[in-house]
Amino acid sequence: MPNESLDNFLFINKGKLEWDVRHRIVLEIVSTLHYIHKDVGQCALHKDIKAANVLLNKDFSTKLGDFGVAKLLDPFLRSQKMGVVGTLGFLAPKYQNEGRWVWQLYMGGAILQAADEKLQRKFNKKEMEARPTSGHHLPKLTATM
Repeated sequence: MPNESLDNFLFINKGKLEWDVRHRIVLEIVSTLHYIHKDVGQCALHKDIKAANVLLNKDFSTKLGDFGVAKLLDPFLRSQKMGVVGTLGFLAPKYQNEGRWVWQLYMGGAILQAADEKLQRKFNKKEMEARPTSGHHLPKLTATM
C-alpha cells in the first residue's frame, strides 16, 4: 500500500491528515466492519483492529488488514464466549484509558475536546460529534478488505 498504514500518520508523523481524509477513513472502516459482521454469508470478528491494521492506498482509501486472529461466528448460536486476543501492549500507557475518556467526553456533550491537536480545530463540528456513533448512521460505502 503506497501510504502504508494509518499509524504512520497518527503516531509516527509521516504527514498530516486533514479532517476530510480522517472522516472518510473512519467511514470506510465502519463500512468494512458492517460488511464483515452483517453482509457476508457468515459473521466474522476481526479482533485486532488498530491503526497499524488500517492500510492506506495512494488516495487514502482504506483496506482492513491482518485477519490472523479473526473468528467466524456460528449464526445459529445466540451468544458465544471467546478469550481476549489481539496485539498485546501496542498502546502506550498514556493511551490505555483514552477510549473511556473519549466516551465520557461524548456522553458529557464535550466530544470536541478529544480532537487531535494536529487538526488545529479545522474540522466539521457535526461530523466530529457524530464519530462515536458512526455505526448507527452508516452511509453507503463500498467495503474493502
